[in-house]
Amino acid sequence: MRIRYKSSSDLIRGSVDTGRDPRVRPEGDSFRRLSLAVAIALLTQPALAGRGAEGAIEHELAAPSGALAGHEPAGKNRGFSLLLVYDAEAGDAEAQFELAWAYDKGIGTDEDNALAAEWYAKSAEQGYVYAQFAIGWMHEKGVGVPVDHIEAIRWYFSAASQGHADAQYNLAYKFDKGIGVPKDDRVAFDWYLRAAQSGDREAKYALGLRYDDGIGVAEDNEEAVRWYTEAAEAGMAQAQNNLGVMYATGEGVARDEAEAVRWYTEAAEGGESEAQDNLARAYDKGNGTEADKAAALEWFRRAAEQGNADAQFSLGWAYDSADGTPEDDDEAVRWYRAAAAQGHKRAQFNLGWMHEHGEGVEADAGAALDWYEQAAVQGDGDAQLNLALMYQFDERVSQDLRLAIRWYLAAAASGSALAQNNLGYFFDAGEGLPENDATAVEWYQRAAEAGHRLGQFNYALKLEQGDGIAANRDEAMRWYRKAGLQGEPDARYRLGLLMSEGDAPDLAGAHAWLMLADESGHAEAAGARANVEAAMGAEGLAVAGERLAALRGEME
Repeated sequence: MRIRYKSSSDLIRGSVDTGRDPRVRPEGDSFRRLSLAVAIALLTQPALAGRGAEGAIEHELAAPSGALAGHEPAGKNRGFSLLLVYDAEAGDAEAQFELAWAYDKGIGTDEDNALAAEWYAKSAEQGYVYAQFAIGWMHEKGVGVPVDHIEAIRWYFSAASQGHADAQYNLAYKFDKGIGVPKDDRVAFDWYLRAAQSGDREAKYALGLRYDDGIGVAEDNEEAVRWYTEAAEAGMAQAQNNLGVMYATGEGVARDEAEAVRWYTEAAEGGESEAQDNLARAYDKGNGTEADKAAALEWFRRAAEQGNADAQFSLGWAYDSADGTPEDDDEAVRWYRAAAAQGHKRAQFNLGWMHEHGEGVEADAGAALDWYEQAAVQGDGDAQLNLALMYQFDERVSQDLRLAIRWYLAAAASGSALAQNNLGYFFDAGEGLPENDATAVEWYQRAAEAGHRLGQFNYALKLEQGDGIAANRDEAMRWYRKAGLQGEPDARYRLGLLMSEGDAPDLAGAHAWLMLADESGHAEAAGARANVEAAMGAEGLAVAGERLAALRGEME
């Protein structure tokens, strides 16, 4: 089953610039402001505008895609006026903030960021929380003042200490990323927690991620689900997607594919490309919903058009394999290329294959090598193997055994049994590598244990001959049998011969295996079987027939 991806928001209050990793952590660095309309709406509500009984400012709600969480004074918005200037110069902190806002936004006067910063600072020095956050943001971005992360942190801290959720979130982010301060996951976690407790949905989501991955706190899937749920219920699409993943995998909550689909759907309809991709997979496989290839294709397309590399690859594969849509090589190549351009190694591998074999594109061995190498350097074992095979055997490219062995080694380390077997051969024959029987045995054994039939045959042959390993006839026969059941003619032949020899030969078994070897094209099997038959009576031949039938059944 392919990975269902989770998403995260590594950003300070802004649009998401999607990046990718096994959990798909989008990244960005923009800070959030409140829209003017939201600020007015909030600050005309007395409960949200003034100081509480303890002198703390009530939490200011913030829109996830707005701008600086700004502030206008409670009551009538006066805009720029001489009276406002008079009140500000008289030391009225709220008036100073209003005047800064007027210069910041050009309300009733020319926009002047430097004057805005000056008046925000005066208001902030008097403890006005919205001004503290505003001047912190201006120092963060160098608006009206030079960029100064230490000053930004100082003012965020002042506002955060008064309960300002956006300041708490931005302070958490700076410790999270080590911007202006040493990176400190635990301190970041503590400030995310405060912001979340103030109702900030992005902070709740950040807590979900940290409990999910064990960043700054012990990993706790149940707590991750709790915070993802709070953020998801507040409408955050990325949290909805990740909550869907938790339900799909049973992490921190009872597994429930239908509930996963419900959350994927909410997030997908909200435009979250990872959720669209996950929803498409659910429809494709019928996980938590009825299988629906048309719906899968539609959601893959929506995610792909947003630049989701996994969805682009899946869409390419659908056109490549005619899965839910008519085969269309041009469309397959188009979507593979889109995914490959983002570093998707399986898309790069598929483009290599298509160019190597001339499927959907004109055959081009050089282009095949290029695409395979792009995938191979990312650790794609299939691409590593195909590079090795092309450098060893493909006459369209400059054959290079040194490069072939290099990529066989990489593919073998990635788990390719064929590469492991071929490395065994190179050490066995002293071809391209120093001859070393013991090392050859090690590679043959790895290939054999991975189920590769030639590896099983070669390992059995070494065991039979005692070459690089202590001779062991019984073990040799066991591995010949494994290879023979997979159709390896030489293994069938060798096993038949061994069974016909010794003090207590098994002629019926030998006959059965030699028959299979003959059927699979071994040139000497028929003569060896005839020799065995000469030593058998009618009863023995009947038993041999039964043994052969049993072997055929075992191979079905």
